[in-house]
This record gives sequence, structure tokens and C-alpha cells, in this order.
Amino acid sequence: MEEIFFRGSILPSQHTLDRYLRLIIGLLVFISPSVSTMIDQGDTGLLVFIIVLTLVFLPILPQNIQLLKKEKIFLFLLILFFLLHLIPLFSGAVKEITFNGWMFYLFIGLGVPIYRFLRRLQINPGWLWLGLVLGCLSTGLGTLISSTTHKALWGTCSFLFGSMALGGWNWFKNRRIMRVIPLMAFIFGFISIILSGSFFIQSIGFYSVIIGENPMILTGQFLGILAALAILICYSTKQFIGALQHQSNQIRALALGGIVLVAGIIYFSLTQSNLSQTIPLPFLIFFLIVWMSFFFNEKVHWKPIDFDRNLSLSVIAITKNEEDRIEPCLESVSNWADEIIVFDSGSTDRTVELAKKYTDKVYVTDWPGYGPQKQRALEKAVKDWVLSIDADEQVTPELRVEIDTCLKDDPGAIAFRIPWAVNFLGKRLDFGRSGRAPLRLFKREGARFSDAQVHEKVILPSGKIGKLEGRLLHFSHRNMLQALEKFVQYSWLWAQQRHGKGKKTGIANALLHSCWEFFNIYVFRFGFLDGRRGLLMAILFWQYTFNKYASLWSVYILVKKRK
Repeated sequence: MEEIFFRGSILPSQHTLDRYLRLIIGLLVFISPSVSTMIDQGDTGLLVFIIVLTLVFLPILPQNIQLLKKEKIFLFLLILFFLLHLIPLFSGAVKEITFNGWMFYLFIGLGVPIYRFLRRLQINPGWLWLGLVLGCLSTGLGTLISSTTHKALWGTCSFLFGSMALGGWNWFKNRRIMRVIPLMAFIFGFISIILSGSFFIQSIGFYSVIIGENPMILTGQFLGILAALAILICYSTKQFIGALQHQSNQIRALALGGIVLVAGIIYFSLTQSNLSQTIPLPFLIFFLIVWMSFFFNEKVHWKPIDFDRNLSLSVIAITKNEEDRIEPCLESVSNWADEIIVFDSGSTDRTVELAKKYTDKVYVTDWPGYGPQKQRALEKAVKDWVLSIDADEQVTPELRVEIDTCLKDDPGAIAFRIPWAVNFLGKRLDFGRSGRAPLRLFKREGARFSDAQVHEKVILPSGKIGKLEGRLLHFSHRNMLQALEKFVQYSWLWAQQRHGKGKKTGIANALLHSCWEFFNIYVFRFGFLDGRRGLLMAILFWQYTFNKYASLWSVYILVKKRK
């Protein structure tokens, strides 16, 4: 049914169980705006049903998705929002909790697995757009025929759903018979909110529909919850605003509808319609979670379209014994860069042979160090701009499009930092040291590399340095052994370099620096959001930092004894 009605989806085909679950959840999303606002406890029934499906089927479905960095941050903020609600609950600040309040705690507490469940199913956005239209019509009709206290609520909801449906204009216009539906829904919602008289409703409190009638005074605990909600809303809004200029019509539509949804959450949180009527905040946050899952599903499966740029681009890379990684690296820039330059420092495997499949500018030299070798490659480049990559890195399609956009005309900067997406033990890391953005794209004129043996830098003339959003895939460690060997090599080179500059240190200093590095990576840079691999990477950098300073101390001691 879904495949026939929603043909043309960019989402991949799925197995039988997935299709049935996708159909069931799609129907629930379709009816949720109407049921949650028109039927008493309708939202509770929907949430319970979705929670049961999540707990039963999520553990048995293949976990073949990996959340994006921005999704992890969103879910972290959702968890923070939930945890701050537990403080007044356990401290006794909340005297009595309504049934909706308990449902709120249950749903928000299970927000992360529910989000993963929705992302895993990859539901078609068509259910969402049609559900908004149905919600607009049903609540609007309720406004016209009702004389109850629900009238103001239904009128506001009708306008909210109609406004969100209008964001899906691009989805509807591709289906001939439906082109006028979102506009009609918006007009109907506007008429409904006017007739309901729900404009300019005065605020009388906050959260009473969740946990009772004005149960909180304005305490630090309450302000913490408000701050968490505000951060969650602001972060979601930032993601939607950032996608308004996206190439994909579907993603732009979801971004526009998401902005309207966030405005609705703010409105319902601060007005009497929310506080004295039956629509609970859990449903609105549920809908935000659903919306974000649709939004990121489309972003993950969107295939960017390359276009011509006006400024030319050279890609430079240095290699040694990289036959297992050089082909994916050069393939990611092949037929895109104007020239590819590879400097090899005496590989004994097939690295040079494989590199010549992608460019005739392959040079075999000695090994003078990272900085000098990259400078050699830079001196061979002749194009306007240079992208410096390593053999263990790959340019993503999204990054290619962003670079093309920057180089279409004068970018207004002389260089750009590019965020890493480090792949470690088969999973992408998004935080900690993996969240760094090294300077890799720069204007060739006036640029050069430093002479550092390790951790070289690009030295530029004065000018603005920007930062791109596209990720540079970094497969820095083949396995644990190679990671340990690489860290030992880097720590020794670093120590020799620092000693040559007259630096010295002690064991206590090594211990302090390594402990700071662990907390900086794991806590302050949110490495814990990368799970077990994030913890392991933080420990590896703790060890690496200790080895750096311990090696510097050992070099100093040996030199001192010789004297």
C-alpha cells in the first residue's frame, strides 16, 4: 500500500517486518494530530502503543543505522530535559502528579529508544504531511461545531497543523490532485483560529497540564527545566533554519514545518490553551521527536548534486604503504578536483601503482617529515585553491558540494577548517578529539606548510578563516595495534621536536597534562556521547599525552647525564 501511494521515496527498500512496522507507525503518525487533540487521552493511547512497539521490536531489528553528530546532541538535550524533571520529583517539590504527568516522565525517559526506532524504520514523510492535513480539518470542524471549552484549543491546533502542512507544499505539488490541499488546509486553519477566539490568550502559568495545577514556584529547579527546554527548542530551531537553503525540496519543507512546530510548542507552553485544556506537552515533544527523525532520515539518504565552480582546485596527498586506503581516498576526489598530486616517500607495496590510476602527478621521494613533504606537494600545485588530505581520509559528497559552493565565486575567506568524522573500530566518532576541524582547504597564493616533523600547520597570510559543515571521513586507525604504534611514534617525534626548542618537563607535569586531556576529551568535548569507543579513545589520548611528556622528560634526563 505504502509503496504504491508514496512511490518515488528516496528511502531504501526494507524487509517484510520493516514494511509492516513502517506501515503501522506511518498510520499512527497519520492519525496522531487528530486523535491527540480531539479524543480525551488519545495522545496517551498513541504514546503507549508506540512505546510498546519500540520495546518489543527495536531489540530484534538489525541496527544498521548510525546517528549523526547533530542527532546525538539533540538526544543528549532530550535526556538532560528528562533528568532535570526528576530533580523536583525526587526532592518533593512536586506534591501531586497527574496521569498525564506520569506519561510525560515515561515517554521522555524512553525518548532515545523511540527516536532510534523511528529512524530505523525510515518512515516516508507522506504520512506526516497527510496527517497534518487531517489534523487541521478535524480540529477545524471541531471548532465550528463545538461550544465547549475545547473550542479555543482546537482552533489553535487547526491553525498550527495547517501552517505546518503548508510547509509540505513541494511534496503535495508533485502529486497533481493534491496541489491545492496544503493551501486549503492553511486557510481553513486560519479561519478556525479566528472563529475560536483563541488569539491573545493570557498566560497563567506553566506545566500545570503535566503535573498538576501550578505545583511549582519559581525555583532554581524550575528554571533549570525551563533552560533545558529552551536549549532543546533553540537547538532544533537552529537545525531547521540551517536547512532552509538546502538543495532538497523535501528537506526544505521539513525544515519550514519544523520551525512552525517549534513556534507552536512555545505558544502552547506559555498560553492558557495549553494550561487549562487537554493537549499535553508530551504530545508536542513527541511530535518534535517524530519530526526530527523524518528530518534526519531525509538528510542521511539525500544524494547531493555536484555543480561547476569558478575557482579551480588542487588536491594534494602524501603517502607511504597505503595500498589498502589510497584508492577510496583518491576515488572520493576523482572526477571532481582539477588536479590530484600525490607525494610518496618510498612505499614498498602497491601504493604508487594504485595512485597512478587516478593521476599522473605521482612523485616518489625520501621522507623529510610531515611538514616538508606536504610543502613539496604544495609547490607542485598550480590551481587557485588547495585541499590537503591524507591517505586515510575521504571527502564526503556533502563536503564536495559545500566546497563547490564556496569556490563558485569569491568565498570571502582565505582558508576553511573542515570537521573530521573519525572512524574507529567500525564506528564513526563525532566528539572528543574526533570533533576537531583541521585547516585543510586554503587559497594557494601565499600559503605554505611549517617545517614540523609531526603536527604540521598551514601558514597563511592574514585574512579570514571560515569553517565548513561537511565532514572529512578519517580512518586514522586500522586496528588497535596500529593505533598504539602510531601514538608511540607521534609522542616520540613530538618529544624530540620540543626538546630541540629547549623545552623540558617532569613526570608530575606529564600526569597532570594526561589527566586534563582525558577530562577534556571525555567530559568537556562530550566524548561520552560516542559510547564505549568514545571512552576508549579518551583513554588512548590520556596514554598518548602521558607518553609525550614522559618522552620529553626522558630525553632531557639522558642529555643531562651525558653532560
